[in-house]
Amino acid sequence: MSESKIATLLKDMEHGDQDNREMAATDMCTEIIKGAQLNEALEKSVCNAYIKQLEDSSINVRDNVVKCISKICSKISEAQFGMIANKLTECIVKGSSEFRDVYATCLKTLIGEADESFGTSLCSALLEPLVSNTGHKMEAVIEQSIDLINDLLKRFSVILVHNPNMIKREILMKNLISQLNSTNVALKKKASSCLGSLAVIMTPKQLSDLISLLLKKINPKNVAASQPFIETLGAVAETVGYKLAPNLSSIMEALRPFCAIDDPSPTDHDVKEICLTVYECSVRKCPKEVSAYLDEILHTALKMLEYDPNYNPDAAGQEAMDDDMNAWGEPEDMQQVAEDDYSWKVRRASAKLLMTMIKYRNDKVKAVYGKLIELIVSRLCERDETVKCDVLHIFTDMIKGMVLEQSSAGEGDAKATEDMDMPALLVRKSSAESVLKDLPEAIVKILDHVNDKSQMVREAIVNLIYTVTIADPDSINGNLLGAVLPKTLSIYKESTSTIKILLLKIIRRLIRTSLSEDPYLPYLDQLVKVFKAATTDEYYKVPAEALKTAGSLVRLLRRQADSSNPATTKVIKEIYAVCSKTFKVGDVDSEICLLYTSPSPRD
Repeated sequence: MSESKIATLLKDMEHGDQDNREMAATDMCTEIIKGAQLNEALEKSVCNAYIKQLEDSSINVRDNVVKCISKICSKISEAQFGMIANKLTECIVKGSSEFRDVYATCLKTLIGEADESFGTSLCSALLEPLVSNTGHKMEAVIEQSIDLINDLLKRFSVILVHNPNMIKREILMKNLISQLNSTNVALKKKASSCLGSLAVIMTPKQLSDLISLLLKKINPKNVAASQPFIETLGAVAETVGYKLAPNLSSIMEALRPFCAIDDPSPTDHDVKEICLTVYECSVRKCPKEVSAYLDEILHTALKMLEYDPNYNPDAAGQEAMDDDMNAWGEPEDMQQVAEDDYSWKVRRASAKLLMTMIKYRNDKVKAVYGKLIELIVSRLCERDETVKCDVLHIFTDMIKGMVLEQSSAGEGDAKATEDMDMPALLVRKSSAESVLKDLPEAIVKILDHVNDKSQMVREAIVNLIYTVTIADPDSINGNLLGAVLPKTLSIYKESTSTIKILLLKIIRRLIRTSLSEDPYLPYLDQLVKVFKAATTDEYYKVPAEALKTAGSLVRLLRRQADSSNPATTKVIKEIYAVCSKTFKVGDVDSEICLLYTSPSPRD
């Protein structure tokens, strides 16, 4: 690209018409991305022209130049990159207030798009003025500076760990903590998040000092004033991991009273959620050190899982009777109650805590499996669908925790060879018996909710059943088949593709672990209808799974070579007709899956 062309574009970037300015900036960006060679003087002129457009009177031009700068940042020299960053940082304080958001947005984009090799120079250039800005008199400047420091800490934390002198951690920590008392909610949240990011690069002593300062500000008698400091403690717990261990006892002592407060206010709900999140981080990242507090944490988690101060069982029963009426719309006051209820946050955090305990410290949780299963079933009345799904995921994780090992199929295991996802042996943990004892009754009650209006809840239930077919297929093939099979078949038509695939996998696993075709004879017509619908599904994975399932059913029905049951013969012919039709119009995947449905020579 000639210097005259660049000069023309630079001139057009100052044109009186905003469309010309915007187009010239875009063309310049395109040429630089293509690899236009610019000498040092021209590159500096181009960067200055872009910076000047950040103060353009047209919002379209300003938006466009932010995009252009983010695209060319990897094509310009490190010196010019630093110049742009320094200029933008200066403009945040000294520039026009109406363009401050534009400068901050552009600088955030530069930090996010910068090459890793620019990290050291970028941190050296920006951190000192930004940290200084956190003590500024204007809240807008402080807020933007904290946000940018947070981005730098997240992106270049490794560089800052190895170059501790790049950032004045004590000054920044002091300024950030002072902002936690601000009346500006957005500023408090950004300061809290930034302290969490800063904790990663702190020395053990600095981290201990930070936690001590936060704990001193926490007062159970004033929940509202304590909230920002508890939020910050939660942010720190999320980022520092095992470094939290030396302060674990003081943290537990400080948070304990907040979980006992029974005040159904939004502030109390938020604080309880954060306390449970800190507990969850402790269990996940300090599983050994938290041992002394596991009983207390487990008790709190079980208690908070049923924390629902606005739930009225009698009203819930009436609401269930009025579902048809509510489909036409709920009264405005009832909707308002639902919008103002934030207690679901507490139950969601409790569910995540229990899932973490099952994964990392199952040795403690297995002692209360019976109580936990009973609690899970009772919480199927949950009104928030995300929490309801999390409750079901707890049960799913419990069932997964039953299986210690799945051995691979032996060469002589013909059945396992036909389907590689069928393990030859399941080795269960000692906790399995406590789950299996209450499993049948719990599954029956859970299946009552399989027709839930929420597809998320349906998927969680179906995934739970699928997990049971992996961990303990005999429990369903025994007394539960009459409860599981009809309900899984009934929801197929109105389900998503993901649920359809899971349903077909459930059916296939049950069929392959069944010792006799007799339990399936009453459901043959329903199974064939589902297969027909599945083989014509638009999503290719559904027909593929349907053909595999059909093949498993054919093998079950023809297991006995001398079988001449007219009903089974009719079903086999129908399945063969469906598979043949699918093969004629299908693709290679369907052709491969058809092999699963073909009878073996011995049949």
